Amino acid sequence: IRDLGIHEAEKNGIKADGVNGIHFNFTATVWATALAAETAGSQNGTYGIYPVSSQNVLVENSYAKGSADAGIYVGQSNNVVVRNNIAENNVAGIEIENTKNADVYNNLAFDNAAGLLSFDLTGTTVPYGGNVRWFNNISRDNNTVNVGGGTVGYAPSGTGLLVFATSNMEFYSNVVTNNKTVGVAI
Repeated sequence: IRDLGIHEAEKNGIKADGVNGIHFNFTATVWATALAAETAGSQNGTYGIYPVSSQNVLVENSYAKGSADAGIYVGQSNNVVVRNNIAENNVAGIEIENTKNADVYNNLAFDNAAGLLSFDLTGTTVPYGGNVRWFNNISRDNNTVNVGGGTVGYAPSGTGLLVFATSNMEFYSNVVTNNKTVGVAI
């Protein structure tokens, strides 16, 4: 998927489910309205760029703004690269959930409630993730009010990086600044 912009989608921006070899490049998902909880009548969709239950995933040079959950979300997937993206004014900027073997680098997350998140949840098709590396990212000024539901709703507004119940995660050479609650929470 290349050179595609999705604006004001009702639910999710772009969802790829059960795909082998998906590549998002110069792709955008945008909700321009003020960030609000996803409810009946809400104008913010849930996920922006949303590969799930997939393998060999590449998300690069893309932009996500205004999601009521995660701007860039990769879940229950294997062999993932998320690089050179911008996530702005979402509940979660970039979220890696129950995913194995992921490199997340050279991204910018700002004006989200929480910038970068990595965790495992119960009750998913892939019970455990791990081997996730976060490097050369910038997570700054993530102080937007958290209007999210579900697990992401528990992330404190003002969080730079949140690691929750996952294994073998590396975090190095990142810049985390001006997140009013916590820079890094593990």
